[in-house]
Amino acid sequence: MKCENRIKNYGGKNMEIRRIISLVAAFATGALISINLAPEACAQAQINTKKMKIGDFPEKIMKVVLTGNPMIDNVLQDEISSEWRISPYEFCTLDDFEANKTNPDFYFMILSKSQFKKESEPGIEFLTVVKGGKDAEKGIDEMLEACTFPVRAAQMPSGREFDFLPYIIGAMQGYIQKSMTDDRVGYAGLGKYALGLSGTAGKKVVFASGDVSPKMPETVREKALAAGIEIVDDDEADELLGTGDTNCVVSYTVAPSNPEFGSYCYKMLFGAGDHKLYYFKKQSVGRNGDCGFIASEFNKLAAIRR
Repeated sequence: MKCENRIKNYGGKNMEIRRIISLVAAFATGALISINLAPEACAQAQINTKKMKIGDFPEKIMKVVLTGNPMIDNVLQDEISSEWRISPYEFCTLDDFEANKTNPDFYFMILSKSQFKKESEPGIEFLTVVKGGKDAEKGIDEMLEACTFPVRAAQMPSGREFDFLPYIIGAMQGYIQKSMTDDRVGYAGLGKYALGLSGTAGKKVVFASGDVSPKMPETVREKALAAGIEIVDDDEADELLGTGDTNCVVSYTVAPSNPEFGSYCYKMLFGAGDHKLYYFKKQSVGRNGDCGFIASEFNKLAAIRR
């Protein structure tokens, strides 16, 4: 009897041990499956990120779509020919764009007017770089975007865009290059790519008077002037771009000619000599139609210089 009980007990323990071994084996198999699948899942997730989507940019031809307007086309051709270095490129017509826009072997740089949801008409013209693909049939907005940069008002532009176009193209090139390695920049946009107001420390900041909100309090203007921040006529500000002064930063604002509630304006600071983008900010236009650099931005710049 004792022997029989011991055999029964021993058998019971064996069954328990076998169950434990089975559970461990099942867990180990599951773990191995998880380990084997994890890299594939991660790889699949990475494919969907922007830096992966535009990772082929340096290998593809970027077609620069000419507008048919000699004034802006000449500047585009000159600047791309002298400065563009991150991909092969060629110039094309609008007809060429229409014929090839669904071809994923091409990227396109093209000027296009944009109308925001609450606007009654397109307010701003953007220079955008997009990749060819089947979604192009639905419109430029549906194409894979590498970079979009505000250039000028869609109606009655000021003409300042011709002076700033080299700086805009330089910033676009730098942003695309950064987006290929850093998804944070790629998804956060040009504001993340810009150096920030703190980057202007020790530099002379010059604002074109047309870039400053007309509602700027006089007390804020006085504090800014005391901190070495200048506000001058638009022409005087733009003349600084050709000086090559690496210690100077100049403002540029793009807004609709007739801003309305629901419009946006874009505020920028460019290095006159180094062509760097120091500041980029998208601002919604209120019911009063006011846009441009505001008091809080001037106060931050002044605080940096204390």
